[in-house]
Amino acid sequence: MSLADAVMLILKLSIVLTIFAIGLESRPEDTVYLLRHPRKFARSLIAMNVVMPIFVVILVTLFSGLPAVVKVSLAALSVSPVPPFLPNRVIKQGGSEAYVIGLLAVGALLSIVIAPSIVALLGLVFGVEADTDVGKIAFVVTVTVLAPLAAGVAIGQFLPKVAAAAVRPLALIAVVLLVATAIAAVVAMWPLVMSLVGEGSVFAFVAFVAVAVVAGHLLGGPEPEDRTVLAFATASRHPGVAIGIVGANFADAKLGAASVVLYLLVSMVATIPYTFWRKRHDPHLPVPAE
Repeated sequence: MSLADAVMLILKLSIVLTIFAIGLESRPEDTVYLLRHPRKFARSLIAMNVVMPIFVVILVTLFSGLPAVVKVSLAALSVSPVPPFLPNRVIKQGGSEAYVIGLLAVGALLSIVIAPSIVALLGLVFGVEADTDVGKIAFVVTVTVLAPLAAGVAIGQFLPKVAAAAVRPLALIAVVLLVATAIAAVVAMWPLVMSLVGEGSVFAFVAFVAVAVVAGHLLGGPEPEDRTVLAFATASRHPGVAIGIVGANFADAKLGAASVVLYLLVSMVATIPYTFWRKRHDPHLPVPAE
């Protein structure tokens, strides 16, 4: 096993631990929250899986000079579910825990069907043959979201004392591993990431995040905390699913992964203004350290 393989394995483990720890503190009804709120469910789907694919079509059409890998990455990101690390970030900023857990669970499950369908549709619009491995998407969302979340919720229900004792240490270990391996992965890919800076790539990702935040906020409904959740959920997408889709539709898998990493870096910075804007409009929210 190479060093790069070891880093990716530990990164995946940290993601699994993160979701497992979230599950330990979640209730079973949280996972089906969106099914009990169909209007909120519909608004979420529109923001994440209708508005963003349409915007990607417009963006790629207007800026035809974008690198091919960036175009593919934008399409992949527009159909990917929310990332496993989203709940911790959003809950700290005042988001509804039940809503974000519901988005995590139901969104991951639906992405197995939605992502291939929309990618195929985008392929028709762009005039290319799009290939999406349904099995790969199912594997990624099951291993990194559905299975650890279900296991955590089950232990929390049937062994509450064990869950209460384990959640903090596991969450701490997960954060340390996630930060360390994420930094290592970025450093390893940095030359490829930098090779994509220019030709409108950064602008395209900034535009994607900005439109996503606005769409999520406007479609989030009347409750401020729900707007926060949907704004971040629409702008933040599962990197594993996106990389899988890019890898199936772009010859250079490493460059495809670097493109998604560039998006993650841009997203972290581009969402900061919204975070502080939300703080100014709700003084009860903590100012984020990041």
